[in-house]
Amino acid sequence: MSWSKPVVKQDMADGVVVKRCRSWEHQSLDRGACFTQLSLALCPGRPQLPAAKRARLNELTNYRISTCYELSQGHDLDLCAARNMSSLRALCPQTCGCDDPLDPAAAAYATTVFGCPKFCIVERSMSTELKVKPCEDLPPEDFAGNIFMKRFLSSMFDYITSKQELRRTEILQYTQELRRTFWNQVPGPNKTESLLLASVYFSEGKWMEDVANGVWNLGLNIPHPRGMRGCDFLNSWEFEMITGSNFCRVRGDSSPFKSLRSQCPVACNCRKGQDDCPGTCPVGF
Repeated sequence: MSWSKPVVKQDMADGVVVKRCRSWEHQSLDRGACFTQLSLALCPGRPQLPAAKRARLNELTNYRISTCYELSQGHDLDLCAARNMSSLRALCPQTCGCDDPLDPAAAAYATTVFGCPKFCIVERSMSTELKVKPCEDLPPEDFAGNIFMKRFLSSMFDYITSKQELRRTEILQYTQELRRTFWNQVPGPNKTESLLLASVYFSEGKWMEDVANGVWNLGLNIPHPRGMRGCDFLNSWEFEMITGSNFCRVRGDSSPFKSLRSQCPVACNCRKGQDDCPGTCPVGF
């Protein structure tokens, strides 16, 4: 088969011009609307055979998987939420949920920064599911059984502790904030020892595991001072202070992470028309 030049098609959707490559050699391994690996730009000049892409997928998964369908089966889908799997998300954007506004398998990494094609993000913003989703927070009691929340929190913690220097900084910040701001919540009688245990618990990722499983403490046996739970816990100033993270924040296309606005629209003070917010939320500010 001879290679043809990339064909670019422009579609008008809610005022957004979307350029899509229709040459089959530039398609990802996923089929459907969210197939392009472009970022609203022309296709790359050098074509890549689907066989080569399957080989790349096979290599990424330690030679266990060669199709996106195989990826969607069983626990292998967790790979979509792995920090170092941007290539996987680019190859299988639909399987990894790059176009899913509610609970993408890529979790916090369902952004262009981490491999999701930009067209998928455009589709996500125009999704019917997002427009009709009730403007309600995920109930606190549902966190423990929610696979998306587990992937999201695990991937976020993995990212902030992935580099040794950043890891030390995060652990130090966490420990200092517990000492400075939440000393009264640290259990006694030996608060210094309790603080040390909480620091180790945090560094090993066990605290974030607790949060994902619906344990609403700021640390090991350290309760939230206002008794916040669920989305209110994640959006509380106490949580942001000890982690430096605001899961309601959206920075547009340059945002490194997907927000939790679709899961926590009330806690995030969502308004209709805002990024990642359900279309059923109130209008205005």
